[in-house]
Amino acid sequence: MRTMLDLPVPATRAFTVVRAETHPERLEAYAALRRRAFVDEQHLFRGHDLDAHDGAPPTRVLVALDEEEQVIGGVRLHPVAAPAPAARAAHWRGSRLVCSGAGSPSRGLVGALLVRRACVEALAAGATHFDATVQARYRHFFARLGWDDVRAVDVAGAEHRLMVWPIPTTLPEEPTP
Repeated sequence: MRTMLDLPVPATRAFTVVRAETHPERLEAYAALRRRAFVDEQHLFRGHDLDAHDGAPPTRVLVALDEEEQVIGGVRLHPVAAPAPAARAAHWRGSRLVCSGAGSPSRGLVGALLVRRACVEALAAGATHFDATVQARYRHFFARLGWDDVRAVDVAGAEHRLMVWPIPTTLPEEPTP
């Protein structure tokens, strides 16, 4: 069975997805994208969209860089609070996916690359469960990437969907040289 990690990514532009926790300027650029999208444009939050996961270990932040190494998107992932430490380490959540350039044809590609890389990061962190709260209008985008729609959830008074990435039981093999 093919998984999202097996799907080819069309090469239309050069994008790089990197971790940003040790790069304050990239974290600031990601925060600015989030503020513009979630506070200024969508009015999901007032003033800022920061919460307890921002800046708290072991939260991971991934950013997409364009050819000039400007941040053009980002996503964060973090463990979900659970009663037992082992359960907490196994359940991870992605959130605050944002891409610049509304209406740009490359926006979907950047978003897909960020989602795929977040899945890889969750696996690397030892996740056995990886989910995300996704604005309802983006549930089909996530479904095309292989995510399952679980149920409606409310985030900041707006309808979202809880989506789960079915972690593959076997990973694609690395190509041999």
